[in-house]
Amino acid sequence: MVISLVLMIAGVLAGLRLPIKQYPDVAPPTIMVFADYPGADAFTLANTVGAPLEEVMNGVEDMIYMSSTSGNTGSYQLTITFRTGTDADMALVNVQNRIQQISPLLPPEVTQRGINTLKTFSNMLGFAAVVSPNGTRDQLYLLDYAYNNVTNVLQRVPGLGDVRVFGARRETCGCSARVTA
Repeated sequence: MVISLVLMIAGVLAGLRLPIKQYPDVAPPTIMVFADYPGADAFTLANTVGAPLEEVMNGVEDMIYMSSTSGNTGSYQLTITFRTGTDADMALVNVQNRIQQISPLLPPEVTQRGINTLKTFSNMLGFAAVVSPNGTRDQLYLLDYAYNNVTNVLQRVPGLGDVRVFGARRETCGCSARVTA
C-alpha cells in the first residue's frame, strides 16, 4: 500500500511537470492559393497561371504534395500540403514569397485582381447550424446572416484555418445554413 501511494504521488508530480500539448497536430497544414483570370477557360488558366505557380511552388520547404483545379469560370485553386508539425504561419510566408517571385510572369489580369492565400487544415473541426426559432426567418435570411456575421467572428478565432458556409447566397436556397470551422 505504501509503494502504491509513493508511485501515485510520483505520477502526479511527474504529470504536473511534463509539458503536454492540449491538442496535438493530427492533420497536416495546407495552404490554398486562389487566382482569378476573367474570361479564361480551364485550359488557358492551367497553362498561363497554374503551370508557373506550380513550378515555383515545387520544392517549398516541408511540402509533401500539391494539387490544383482550374475552372471554366476563370478560377484557379492550388492546395499545398505540408508535413505534420510544420508551422502553418511560416509555410504561408514561404508560399507568399514564392508568389511574389512569379507575379511578374503571370497575366496582368491575374495580378490586378490579386492572388489570395489562405492557411487551412485538411480536417473539419466541427459544424455549427444557424436556425431560426419558431421558423420566423427563411433560409435565405439565415444564409445571409451566416455569411455576413458568423463567418467574420469565427475567422478571427486564433488557430482556426477556414470557415465555410454551406448553401447558396442569393437566388437559390435549397440547402440548410451550416457553418464549418
